[in-house]
Amino acid sequence: MAATTWAIAAELNINPFLAFADTEPPLVTVPGAITVDAESPAGAVVVFAASATDNVDPDVPVTCTPASGSLFPVGTTTVRCTATDEAGNMATATFDVVVLPFIVQFAAFVAEVEIESPDEVEVKATFRLGAMSDGIQPARETVTLRVGGFEVTIAAGSFVADDKGRFRFKGAVNGINLAGRIRPLKKGGFEFKAGLPREALMPLGTHVGVSLTIGDDMGATTAAVDVNITR
Repeated sequence: MAATTWAIAAELNINPFLAFADTEPPLVTVPGAITVDAESPAGAVVVFAASATDNVDPDVPVTCTPASGSLFPVGTTTVRCTATDEAGNMATATFDVVVLPFIVQFAAFVAEVEIESPDEVEVKATFRLGAMSDGIQPARETVTLRVGGFEVTIAAGSFVADDKGRFRFKGAVNGINLAGRIRPLKKGGFEFKAGLPREALMPLGTHVGVSLTIGDDMGATTAAVDVNITR
């Protein structure tokens, strides 16, 4: 508002905001999309800042839903921020908060990689679930194995349970034939085995990084590569 308008309004004892028609809404400023890791299975507390400016009203409050400091669940939540000036002009802006799934690290994870034949590699691992794990359900969760630069994800529902509590998969994923097995161990924990074509893992050195993710449980380690080809 021009200074002369303020002066005239003051002399006439008129509210300066009523001295002329304000039809311009505020400008709401919000952050870009925010991506965070979940802090627990419930999600993550996310703090952000939003503000508004107006051509007349010097102080325009902004209300956001959900508010800054709220607990955001896993997934994508759209935050809507609204500002209204004294003339009743309203403006809104939105942005997304993406909370990545909560991943529980294995309490223990040991892996071995063995070249059993010129064209086959076996990956064997044992693991124990972390204290915050709610258990694994291989028949209903995705299973992702990474060996060096090779990664394969077996879709949820692909592993089939037998009457001994073991889970098996055999088939092709992205054109690669593989077989996998997950079974509970008598002393606690689980064993994972996978047979892979050697060409999918080439080149292989003496050591290679291995990670295994089952649902929201995972572990990673470095495994020695053993050559045990019998003729």
